[in-house]
Amino acid sequence: MAGCHLAWLVVLLAVGIPLLEASPTGLNLPRLDVAAPHYGGSWASASSAIFTNLFKHSTPFECQSRGKGSTGAWGWGPGEALTWRPDGYPAEIRSLNSWSEYCAVARVGAGAAYYAAGKYVLLYSGDGKVTLEGDASVTAEGPGRLELSIKLAAGFAVRIVRTNATNPVRNISIVPAAAEFSFADTPYQASFLELVKGFDVLRFAWWQRIWGDARNPQMLRSLADRATPASATYLGKDGVSWQDMVTLANQVGADPWFNLPLAATDSDPYANAMATYVAQNLAPERRVYIEYGFAAPGWMTTEYPTNLVRVARIWRAAFAAAGLDSKRVVVVATYEVPAWIPYLSSTFGANISQVDAVAVVGSYGSYRSWNSNRPCFYEFSSNTFAQDPKNAGIDLDRVLQLARSSVIHADVLHNSWHQRLRAMGKRLIAVQAGPDRSQMAAAYYSMRQNYNNILGCKSYPCTRSGLFPPASSSSMTFATEAERNATLAQIWPQAQNEWRLDELLMQSL
Repeated sequence: MAGCHLAWLVVLLAVGIPLLEASPTGLNLPRLDVAAPHYGGSWASASSAIFTNLFKHSTPFECQSRGKGSTGAWGWGPGEALTWRPDGYPAEIRSLNSWSEYCAVARVGAGAAYYAAGKYVLLYSGDGKVTLEGDASVTAEGPGRLELSIKLAAGFAVRIVRTNATNPVRNISIVPAAAEFSFADTPYQASFLELVKGFDVLRFAWWQRIWGDARNPQMLRSLADRATPASATYLGKDGVSWQDMVTLANQVGADPWFNLPLAATDSDPYANAMATYVAQNLAPERRVYIEYGFAAPGWMTTEYPTNLVRVARIWRAAFAAAGLDSKRVVVVATYEVPAWIPYLSSTFGANISQVDAVAVVGSYGSYRSWNSNRPCFYEFSSNTFAQDPKNAGIDLDRVLQLARSSVIHADVLHNSWHQRLRAMGKRLIAVQAGPDRSQMAAAYYSMRQNYNNILGCKSYPCTRSGLFPPASSSSMTFATEAERNATLAQIWPQAQNEWRLDELLMQSL
């Protein structure tokens, strides 16, 4: 994408935007977990290619049970059989009856394994028994140390089958054998560090597991229960520890961008402790970007500016208390809907001086980024686009023509925002770049979904409901298989048009 005449900082996911003026380039660090629907499992799956200690990628512990003395498979276990420590390890495995035994289980590479095969060691503190199954097999065992052989297949399970309530199993680490005595000083895999080197800014929103605004429970954090390097996993509620995020920023020479939870008051323990830690440990040449939540809610209630200004005060005070320049703290107001930019002054009022920059979605072709009369990929997902006769001959050149038109429109619009903000003494930042991939798809809930729905008829008469436009009805009944097949033959060309459009859109990327 060329021709963007903006002096903005681009924080992007994968696609860069060449600029005429030199601007810092950043990276939205990816999620550490994949939601269950993505692979059909019942628990989160983690890409295990970031931390040297594979156990930081594990799912949180949960309870399982089986018959006492059994050597069979473990199954569901009642939550009340386990009590918990703040670090995510079980404090105690309780006996609830005389015929069952219980364990705490966590999984690494659940659903798909992304670690390197080879020799590993599992280290732990405390008194208890740890077992493994799946890709990991134990080759030697001693107190607090297991030697493992790990293959690359479908992940492995780590079970605490016994733990001493006065000295419980904790501090589990699973590291390559060669890194047994160095992993504490090298928390990140070398291959991951190579991927993120060269970026000027690292945005940690996904790693911090910060979603939305104050109405979301993820926005409420406790200092006592925060993630630390001793936490069992970084897939827990609070995500990755402050320590390891600051370590990464210092190690690769990038400015960290933190998304912050709700601070109830200016003396909020969590907010002040985090700000103080970063001020005291971030490399002196680095700045820190702070954002409240994860993009302002579109209705722009007073809650957003009030809380952003509060965390700005807390962080600037922490840097000043450490004898540092508070201007190293860059306060960012992030709007999911850029149409709110003209209301920035009225929204923040006298506190507008607390805001240093405004961040928006910098993609092109998104219906969310501008209001009307815009070249927008959203029309591709219309139920009727692929069926319109004028689009029957659509080809890659036509798709690219629309993309170029969207680029030009985005260029003009972003530049107008940039000029407005510059006049106010503010910077414009893009937290995403390139095409809005979420919009570049043919309608799924349309004829191809109807085709799959009707194909499900196995006995007759058969009624299929929940059909989508442009079907003539939301429900159809087929008396025979031949009748069903005739309908399938009729809608097949329309479904095929939608699949073909998806292929063109993928090619255009």
